[in-house]
Amino acid sequence: MGFARFSRTTACLWLLEAAAPLGGGIGCGMRETLPPVVALPPGAPQPTDEQLTAAIHARLDRDWIFQSRDIRIASSAGVVMLTGWVETYTERTLAIDIVRTTPGVLRIDDDIRVTRSF
Repeated sequence: MGFARFSRTTACLWLLEAAAPLGGGIGCGMRETLPPVVALPPGAPQPTDEQLTAAIHARLDRDWIFQSRDIRIASSAGVVMLTGWVETYTERTLAIDIVRTTPGVLRIDDDIRVTRSF
């Protein structure tokens, strides 16, 4: 009998999922506005809406979790609007974290909905 080996990412996903609420609340139709985490370097120009949207798409597409999810991204003057569906609160949290750490994001309007709550 052997022991299963899990990556650090898998362990983090399990911890995030265990800490998520078990129904209703954020992600089930309630919009949330979040501040960004990463600021542009001083003197750097603000990316255009197209550049910002493309950068976020590229970052989400690098993560295998989001390659089959229905997340739509729109941006206007640094404000990013996320809509669509994911399967778990963990996926929702990871998607928001990816967007929050994208340089040039000034604010996030999150309307991602979770299809199941466990």
